[in-house]
Amino acid sequence: MSDGLTADLLSSPNPSVTETIQGVLGVKPYVPSTKEIQDFRVRWKRKFQQDNPYIIDAELNIYGLRGYDAATALALAVEKAGTTNLGFRKANVSSSSSTDLSSLGVSLNGPSLLQALSNTSFKGLTGDYHFVDGQLQPPAFQIVNVNGNGGREIGFWTPTKGLVKRLVPSNGTNWNSVSGISTLIFPGDTTVVPKGWGIPTKENKLRIGVPVKSSFRQFVDVKKYPGSNTTKITGFCIDVFDTVVKTLPYDLAYEYVPFAKPDGEPAGTYNDLVYQVYLKNFDAVVGDITIVYSRSLYVDYTLPFIESGVSVFVPIEGHSTENAWFFLKPLTWDLWVSSLIFFVFIGFVVWVLEHRINGDFSRDLLLIKLAQSSGFPSQQWCSHNKNATKLFSKGSGNGGIAAAFDEIPYIRLLMPEYRSKYTVIDLSFKMEVFGF
Repeated sequence: MSDGLTADLLSSPNPSVTETIQGVLGVKPYVPSTKEIQDFRVRWKRKFQQDNPYIIDAELNIYGLRGYDAATALALAVEKAGTTNLGFRKANVSSSSSTDLSSLGVSLNGPSLLQALSNTSFKGLTGDYHFVDGQLQPPAFQIVNVNGNGGREIGFWTPTKGLVKRLVPSNGTNWNSVSGISTLIFPGDTTVVPKGWGIPTKENKLRIGVPVKSSFRQFVDVKKYPGSNTTKITGFCIDVFDTVVKTLPYDLAYEYVPFAKPDGEPAGTYNDLVYQVYLKNFDAVVGDITIVYSRSLYVDYTLPFIESGVSVFVPIEGHSTENAWFFLKPLTWDLWVSSLIFFVFIGFVVWVLEHRINGDFSRDLLLIKLAQSSGFPSQQWCSHNKNATKLFSKGSGNGGIAAAFDEIPYIRLLMPEYRSKYTVIDLSFKMEVFGF
């Protein structure tokens, strides 16, 4: 079990909850038992009962302790940065600007506060609290084995030492030695290690559905060879899944099945693909599948395998220079005009043939739904599969757009190609992530 499940299930007052997870292994962040934590819990419980007299036996979990440490870190950072510049600076907004984001104020104390927070280090309730390269360092995790009415301590896992019996090695004990790890009690109240599939079998392979994409094929790329009637499926998501399966202590036979029509076109949207698992047409789905609540009503997800969220990219103001038309000089105007006419004609034909059946258009609907859940009105949104450059040039006041939102993994693939025209604002919304 992950740390969230372990903390919630083991602290459940319902005995039937722990009965259903007997023998299960779980991890949870390790919080040392100190006098400071005990005193803090007493003070918090007294205050909580004063404010909520009808709630009995309320307990403060690891997330509450982390929240207290985060508030302490911010308070220390404010003390270091000072409170002299608490105002906001208005940017100089030019009439030619195609985005309204430049009209937002910028905190004068923001950079110094960010620097102070990054350098903050102290002994918190949950342990050492400090940042490395802007990232809060993870704590040690405690490995527990559910047995009886609670969890038995098995050992600890740290990012640097791996699995160890103790966080501080005793005399003659090697950090990396796991010989002292407590005996595990597996489901069925047995100490015999499960073997998984004793005899590997290839008869019944798992059917793993994969999306057929026309863009962002770095994640999943389905290539069909009509001559040999074979299909080759590659990509980042495929590599991740294959690597994880290879680490399993038992054999897992599976095959990738493209979610496509007989002509090779996508058979539906990502929602349709995920729903095939519920219909038992696929045993699982692998790809750049965003974890959203509506899909979780029909399927279960793995833990996220890539950082995601939604971010925004905008045009670089003034990216055009006095030599912006220098590329036109090698060819004559007649040739440029002829090339442009053919380009527009071919693009129009492709659009007519593809725009109604292209499954990649479904991702825009997902983004709009994510934005609406954050309070953005739907009438202010449009699909960026339209000519984004043209919409940017118009501006939001003239029927165009001021910014474009997309999921962070896709933006990271786009930016190297369009770095000279667009930039990503250092702002992201931590929302759904990718999972299998």
